[in-house]
Amino acid sequence: MKKLIISLIEFIPLFVHAQTTTPPTPVTPPNNDQISTQSTGRSDRISFIVGPCASFITKKLYDNPVVNQTNNIVMINDATRIKTNLAVGIIYTPYTWNITRRVRYVDDNGQIQTRREIESVPKGRTIAAFINPVAFTKVTETQPFFNMLDFGVGYGHRFAGGLLLMATAEFFSVKQPRQWFIDEFKDKKKPYEIGGAAQKSIDINDNSIFTNKPVITFGFKICYSFDIIKNYVTGVQGFSPSTPPAATNAGRQNATNNNQPPKQ
Repeated sequence: MKKLIISLIEFIPLFVHAQTTTPPTPVTPPNNDQISTQSTGRSDRISFIVGPCASFITKKLYDNPVVNQTNNIVMINDATRIKTNLAVGIIYTPYTWNITRRVRYVDDNGQIQTRREIESVPKGRTIAAFINPVAFTKVTETQPFFNMLDFGVGYGHRFAGGLLLMATAEFFSVKQPRQWFIDEFKDKKKPYEIGGAAQKSIDINDNSIFTNKPVITFGFKICYSFDIIKNYVTGVQGFSPSTPPAATNAGRQNATNNNQPPKQ
């Protein structure tokens, strides 16, 4: 019992010292502390694109033959050789370039800090594959405005901001009058007769008169590239991947990509 009392008496000074010792003062990081970070954009080398296109049709095409209702003469006019549409596709950019940004933010201690970001972004030569689901102009009257079988490939230059300029080769099919019908009636001022009776119209579904012809066009596109998956993940997380881990929600709201400090 005596030894237990002596041991408790010896422990009391240590306990008091532990309670009265002043904890160390946290070191506040200095203002304008530069932090070098790097967020790679190599995964963005494969992206989606959307944009308008204009192309030139290499083959001479004809509009649907029509019959003049006054004299029953068959008329065949040349079709337009300019094709415009909206493209949606996927691109691949093999090269990336480094872009440096100076960003100010507010840390957990309320101090204004500055970091230097080095971001790798896809830029330069790019290849593309796409479809043209929406046509702005019709080549012929029977061509639909919506066509998922109109596709192409392209090669061009991708800029750091996501803009893409490229030359394209596109492929589609269009219903055309057969060559014998063109030779027989174009500019001949003749009526179309069946069994000696002049016809008032021509059936577009008559395969003896019409056929589907494959067509190649060459043109250019102005597209914008984007990444659906990355944008979705960034929106769910609520902040940019380049935001420093130590920044609080308030700091993230004050983060900016220019040199202006956040308002106090």
